[in-house]
Amino acid sequence: MLNDRSIVRKWIQNTARRFGYDIRRRPSALARTADLLPEEEFLSGFVACRLRNFDTVACVDAGSHVDLVAEALGSGTRFAGIFTDRPASSTSGNANVDTEGSGGTRPMAELAELPPGSLVVLPIANSTVEMSKQAQLREHIQQPTMNVGELTRGYYLFSDVYSNFAHYRPLADIASYFLGRTAYGDAGLYSTVPLSGRSVLELGPLDGSMSACILQQNPRSLTVVDSHWENFLKLRTAEEAFCLENLSVVLDDFHNVTRRKYGKVDVLYAHGVIYHSEEPFLLLEQLSEMTDSLIVGTHCVPEQSVPEQSVPKSRVPEGSRVYKWRGKEWPAEQETESPESVGGPGRVTTFFSVSQYREMFSMLGFEVKDILLRPLANGKQDFFQFAALRRPA
Repeated sequence: MLNDRSIVRKWIQNTARRFGYDIRRRPSALARTADLLPEEEFLSGFVACRLRNFDTVACVDAGSHVDLVAEALGSGTRFAGIFTDRPASSTSGNANVDTEGSGGTRPMAELAELPPGSLVVLPIANSTVEMSKQAQLREHIQQPTMNVGELTRGYYLFSDVYSNFAHYRPLADIASYFLGRTAYGDAGLYSTVPLSGRSVLELGPLDGSMSACILQQNPRSLTVVDSHWENFLKLRTAEEAFCLENLSVVLDDFHNVTRRKYGKVDVLYAHGVIYHSEEPFLLLEQLSEMTDSLIVGTHCVPEQSVPEQSVPKSRVPEGSRVYKWRGKEWPAEQETESPESVGGPGRVTTFFSVSQYREMFSMLGFEVKDILLRPLANGKQDFFQFAALRRPA
């Protein structure tokens, strides 16, 4: 019979086998998977998983970003070349790139010819002039564009996470969730909407505690999406260790989750993610098109904390923002996340009130059914869990 320690060991071995790494056994490796691999290999693997979301990748100008892309490219992604208006000699420093047969060096104007599903990778802008040029380029081309910082955003080593977040558990502790010994959160998270035999999509699974509980309900399929490498790695190894054929793990930014890309699902979990979005209304619009049943958990502020609506921009309190959506102003509180945060892909958290969330989902055609509302230990916000169920036509 498997115990927690043997499961963790199997997780590590299967992960190494899947990604082709040569791992030396060390006792400390059972506690932190980050001890297993050099930082460079972790980063390359992280970028490789992100690039799999695109059919074609192109780089602008020569530099270390080209080498990083070349190391991470998989067989399913085509390298379209280095696009530049600089002299040809300035692109010769990227020894890892085989430009023969892969587009080579091409004029910048040809970026417009890239097919849909392409990604354009930019170097880091080291001056205001370069920043301005990149901003103009982003406006000009139609393809998704990232610089190296954006491409690797969400990449953190386990050691950073463990030193800052007590709730972020080692692998041995999480095994109990997949064994069905421990349940995460309120039972209403898994009983308010039937899950058995249905397709489920979960955003931001963190270390997989909720994912494991969802799987205990026997869904037909569970797809989890997270932009953090350590979360991705934990769930991929769980998938291997427990032979979870109905689990699919994707490394992606939740802002990229659309019906066109992921299809329609029976139930969508957005637990602990919406307040991490700097563009929450874009996210809500996209998610509402994908399902008739959402399970949401989010931080909220007390009603009196939200600034009054229609406040002139010059008088909006510091730490606040007023969004405009569907002909209405939506004031919210905002905070800057710490550099060690394992939250969203951005660096700002956005907080609305409970009544605002009820109104948002009502405008999207959903009824809100409360699961739990409780104050947080920080004394500033509440945690609101609810089901959003589409109203009958």
